[in-house]
Amino acid sequence: MDEAQWLNSEAFEYFRYLRDDYATQLAIVFVGGQGCSTVLRKEPILASRIFTWQKFSRPTPEEVLEATRCSTRCGRTRNPTTSSSPTRTPPTAASTTGPD
Repeated sequence: MDEAQWLNSEAFEYFRYLRDDYATQLAIVFVGGQGCSTVLRKEPILASRIFTWQKFSRPTPEEVLEATRCSTRCGRTRNPTTSSSPTRTPPTAASTTGPD
């Protein structure tokens, strides 16, 4: 749940209800900006059910670039005409030059 710092008590009660229902086997991740952990800790019934409190810091521009490079290389082959996906077609001269 993104922007968890803006949730109200009613929303937290609903999440607690979902989490406590064994039929759901639900895991909820609360993510938020400044003040998120303060808001979550104000709801003791919910806060007592949080397994792990983890704080993440903003990545540096270099870390973002490296993660982007790693994610875009994932699954690529050296030969662009070879594809591991049956739906992907190799690039052709017509498709790489763009519209006339």
